[in-house]
Amino acid sequence: MSLFDELKRRKVFRVAIAYIIGAWLIAQVADLVADTYLAPVWVMQTIVTLLIAGLPISLILSWAFDLTPAGIIRAQNDDTNLPALSNTQTFSLLGGMFTVVAVILYLIWPQTSSPPPTAAGNSIAVLPFVNVSSDTEQEYFSDGLADTLLHRLTQIKDLRVAARTSSFKFKGQNGDIRDIARQLGVATVLAGSVQRQGDRVRITAQLIDGSDGSQIWSRVFDDTLDDIFRVQDEIAQNVAGALQTTLGNAVTAGTDLGGTDSVVAYEAYLKGVASSKRGTPGAASQAIADLELAVGLDPDYARAWVALSEAYSSPIQLGTATSVSTLTPRMHAAEKAVALAPKLPEAHLALANVLDFEGGDTKRVTAAIEKAAELGPNNAESLAALGQLRFLQGLLRDALRLTERAALINPLDPFLQIDLARRKLSVGLEKEALALVTRVIETNPGNLSLLISSNILLFKNQHFVEGARLVHRALESNPNMLVGMFALSDIHLSAGDIEQADRYLRRAETISPNRTWDNRAQFCLLTGDFQCYIENTERFLQIQKDGGLSRNGIYEGMLRLFEGDYKRAIEVLRPGVGDTARVTVFYLSDFKLELYLAAAYDKLGDTHNRDALLNQTEQGIHELLANGLWIRFALYDLLQVAAIRGDAQLASENLAAAIDANFAPLSGELEHYVLYDSVREHPDFQAQLTRVKAREAEIRAQLTAEKL
Repeated sequence: MSLFDELKRRKVFRVAIAYIIGAWLIAQVADLVADTYLAPVWVMQTIVTLLIAGLPISLILSWAFDLTPAGIIRAQNDDTNLPALSNTQTFSLLGGMFTVVAVILYLIWPQTSSPPPTAAGNSIAVLPFVNVSSDTEQEYFSDGLADTLLHRLTQIKDLRVAARTSSFKFKGQNGDIRDIARQLGVATVLAGSVQRQGDRVRITAQLIDGSDGSQIWSRVFDDTLDDIFRVQDEIAQNVAGALQTTLGNAVTAGTDLGGTDSVVAYEAYLKGVASSKRGTPGAASQAIADLELAVGLDPDYARAWVALSEAYSSPIQLGTATSVSTLTPRMHAAEKAVALAPKLPEAHLALANVLDFEGGDTKRVTAAIEKAAELGPNNAESLAALGQLRFLQGLLRDALRLTERAALINPLDPFLQIDLARRKLSVGLEKEALALVTRVIETNPGNLSLLISSNILLFKNQHFVEGARLVHRALESNPNMLVGMFALSDIHLSAGDIEQADRYLRRAETISPNRTWDNRAQFCLLTGDFQCYIENTERFLQIQKDGGLSRNGIYEGMLRLFEGDYKRAIEVLRPGVGDTARVTVFYLSDFKLELYLAAAYDKLGDTHNRDALLNQTEQGIHELLANGLWIRFALYDLLQVAAIRGDAQLASENLAAAIDANFAPLSGELEHYVLYDSVREHPDFQAQLTRVKAREAEIRAQLTAEKL
């Protein structure tokens, strides 16, 4: 008998095929489960390793033994059959097989499960070039040169370039390159200096190995300012050439996408960008003037149009202008940038920012953000924006991964770390998230805006006292910070201290009356002043375009629901149901449209459409729960589903569970929102409402004790 026939007789081929199919199915299921629960990479590596190691073992077993009803027997020739192995022999055999598997795993494990290096070979950071000119005012030029080179390098495929926010943390520091590379997580560092006198420039550039600090390439350029673009080309190409080993053959640096050939326009652009980063009203005005000059000198300068669109938003952020006064020029600048450089990720991101700020068509916002991320897969801002979008859409795993990728590129941006903490909280990683917030605050003790952002995160997760401490620290240095007033108002409202909440909101209204209507509307709704809520929401809607599926859609839908115009509420809310692009910034879950629409149907006595929506919502909630997501949010949503359905017993049980999870609605919501009208007076529901008020009283006492 031939070897082939013997393999067939002993069913080796059959076992091999069955094993491969089975292993493939196991790997697919394992990958799905690991993906769902955000398992670390080593989990799948371990599973695949075990499956690979099991193949030769299964083939050896199929050759040597047969499995029969009588037990395991040695495979013999056709004319021989030996008795089955005893239990002792069987266990010894299995033990031997496990030993073989262990040996195989030991031999292949280093290749399959070794931890990744701290810095990939295809990574680089561009440090701010040192200004060694006698004129310190020339710093904008040296910073701008580094910025331009960074922009050029980001266009190299598969090269991860540390974001400016992180690399410029080392500006003015004479640190060890090895330590800088470690903090930025990069393999190489581009550094240099610039000396300028009149129209002459001397540029020193060097590419350094981040592992040992050795020099890979260096060059000194002595040229006129007119040659600055050629010098940039040469530096970028030399860096690309030096990185060919890790990036592959024929690597070339990209052009200055969206750039200019005008030296004068380029210099005006650099001055404008430098001014915009100072964060003062005077600097903001100067930035706009410089950037308007840049686009005036070269109307095709797309990057200058992007910067100009961003600069127009500075007066709004600083409280010196309204959105109405700057919206048109911001939009024009962003749309101009996209038209001039449709492959420039920053242009699409600028457009998304304008559209989102005005509250326009969310589908356009979504398209712009997705396009920016597609064009800039290694652009931290684009990844972070897409992560925020996915978060708002309820795609929490995607949001976490995108934000983690952004943080890898921009590891020293504390605000991005706060966003990452927010994403971790959304998937239930509370301890990791709070530890990250604490670490960020400890390493950035003087950053007031960061304190506010951290407080907002803490507030959303009911860490009220900790949040109040952070806000008061921030307001000591900047007593007119609007977001601080809003945060303290929200905190005291959450503690049931209406008087204190109103006091902080009135302070905000004094500082900027045109930016508080939506905040006042929510305050009035939670305190049961429906006329005040209606008036302020109407004012808010007057200065915002109704984008149908945008945040304005749910604002108007809620307004019509609370004022009793249920048919109009349905007209406004119905188009948005099922559209994953909707944005629900001010709400805790992804099902608000469905829930408010169901409540409107309920008020009209349309139980058919009400129940269809509630069933759809319930199904969505349970699907998320099955994936380990929205666990605390689900308690909140299931409470509202039961309340709208009129199931007081279930609503009370869900409210009790939400209270136990420290994620209950505010007492003002339970007392005044129409969603709870059908169950509010039930004794069990009232008992749980009493628990909510008791919890708020505890928070109020803590705030009072600490004079917060």
